[in-house]
Amino acid sequence: MSQKISKIPVILIHRGKHDYVQTCINQAKFYNEKVIVISDSEYENCDNVNILEYTTHSNEFRKYYTPLSTLGDYELFCFLRWFILYEYMTKENVDNVFYIDSDVLLYHNVTDDIEFFNNYIFTLILRSVGCTSYFTTGGLKMFCKFLFEIYQQKNSYEFAKIASHYKVRQEFNLPGGVCDMTLFEYFARYKCSVGVGELSNIRDNTTYDHNINDSDNMYEFNGIKKIEFVDKKPFCYSPVLDKKIQFKSIHFQGGSKHLMDTYKTYE
Repeated sequence: MSQKISKIPVILIHRGKHDYVQTCINQAKFYNEKVIVISDSEYENCDNVNILEYTTHSNEFRKYYTPLSTLGDYELFCFLRWFILYEYMTKENVDNVFYIDSDVLLYHNVTDDIEFFNNYIFTLILRSVGCTSYFTTGGLKMFCKFLFEIYQQKNSYEFAKIASHYKVRQEFNLPGGVCDMTLFEYFARYKCSVGVGELSNIRDNTTYDHNINDSDNMYEFNGIKKIEFVDKKPFCYSPVLDKKIQFKSIHFQGGSKHLMDTYKTYE
């Protein structure tokens, strides 16, 4: 398996042992020198880190967390992972990382984008999703502090605002509610709008994917994005722009995880 040198570590945080996670790791390692998995299980072809060694901040946040979602423990862990990542970065003196969800395939050496990343404290997808994102320690510290303040101060305007989001969804019998994406969007819009970068925008005819299950009103779609590979790099045609866009990552969210083996390009 050939590799390129990367200065930014790629990090996953995952609970349990699943085959698709190994596929995610191998694909990331094909292009990036260092892949770190923070987990309660061990995987191959990566640096394994015991998740239990970095739970001080997340356990503190648990004390104040109020569930405002129908998704229970899953939604809570989506919050906790950012505290775990921040604690890992501070304890291990890691200044910046590229975080990916365990159902993302990377087709790119993320350090190649360092000049772009250097303009931001962190990046998101669609200004709200952290599934494929660059983080600095300082940026993650600001976001975790923001989360603490909202959930500690339940008589504040900010908490009432997010609670109203859950209430409205309940009134219309909609699942879900307040998740980390809700707070990322709030932070990126009102707390540090110029400091948060956007990875789903197209730059030099390339992009990072939001979700293979969504056309984003931009790409050819037949239930999933119509991806084709050229020299082991994924492309998708955009009727809006009338050209093919190269994807640096693909996010196999939800029920599309079974496709990851079909879309891997490592050898």
